[in-house]
Amino acid sequence: GKVVLLASGPLYEGSNTATAEWSPPQGTFQGKNVSSARVSKIRLMGPGLYADLISDFTFSLAAPGADMQRVGVLNPVAVGDSTWELQVAEEQKNLEDFFKGKPITLVADVNLKRDLEADLTLTAEMVFATEINK
Repeated sequence: GKVVLLASGPLYEGSNTATAEWSPPQGTFQGKNVSSARVSKIRLMGPGLYADLISDFTFSLAAPGADMQRVGVLNPVAVGDSTWELQVAEEQKNLEDFFKGKPITLVADVNLKRDLEADLTLTAEMVFATEINK
């Protein structure tokens, strides 16, 4: 699914954080024991005016009862793009802890090349590979 992350402006050159709450779709993991999970794909999309605004991204997941985890990075960001495929972290530990039913906070650390008066909005598309114990 797609989730919109927001960093409320005005924002300043350098590191800024855009976040969103996301809950795994009801029913998909409801009452099931997710034995393993990993992020297999992360794509971020922004308006065209971001094409030369961002120098790098770090993407993390946070949730109650789970350690915050960095799952993706893109550095450097190619100028002229407003859709970005992140490099997914090789090592992902205990991601199944994020599927215990609590909302997951998606965290994008965004390094800006200049100040931005407006809010920063990014649409994130994530693919999870999961295994479920029956």
